[in-house]
Amino acid sequence: MQATLVTLGVVAVMAAIVGGGLKAVGVEVPVFGSIPRQVLLGIFGLALIVVGLEPWQSWSPGSDDGDKRSVVAVPATQPWTDTSIVVEAGEEFSITADGEIRDDKDNNPQRTFGPNGVPDTENQHPGDPFKVEGFNHAALVGRIGEAGDVFEVGAELTCKASSSGPLFLSINDGLFTDNDGEYKATIVVKSPVNASGSDSSPC
Repeated sequence: MQATLVTLGVVAVMAAIVGGGLKAVGVEVPVFGSIPRQVLLGIFGLALIVVGLEPWQSWSPGSDDGDKRSVVAVPATQPWTDTSIVVEAGEEFSITADGEIRDDKDNNPQRTFGPNGVPDTENQHPGDPFKVEGFNHAALVGRIGEAGDVFEVGAELTCKASSSGPLFLSINDGLFTDNDGEYKATIVVKSPVNASGSDSSPC
């Protein structure tokens, strides 16, 4: 789609320069009889090029319901992933996740985890940063802002933002250098209409 916009933009600019009479990519531009039309076509072509070159994010309106959706990869090899999503205090959002990670790829390559993680009942992972909070080992976790309270996401969570700021996601593990794999999180920020009357807990 972006390449098509750029191509059409280039054709429009070229046609504006030579005064029309061009045919490219299935589009035929007639000969212009006035300078103002050439100028307008040139401006339109430049606009198409700018839009086509602008990086597109996966962040977009969700169908016709007014919600916004984004899909974010959360690698197991780094402490926090910036989702590039900013939520406002009081906004309701949901996160659903899937995928698989390993927390010891060299010594225990067969040991894998999903977004829910597993309870560390035998204290095998004393270095987990959110062990005191009771979060599962290798579980998907999140926070709002650089210093926000961390909450457990797991495979699915719906909550209301207790503060405003960028949304970060991570994995509850104390060592990231021996990990591999990733979780894929689908984030949906509810529109005010769809979130009204919800009794979601704050996060």
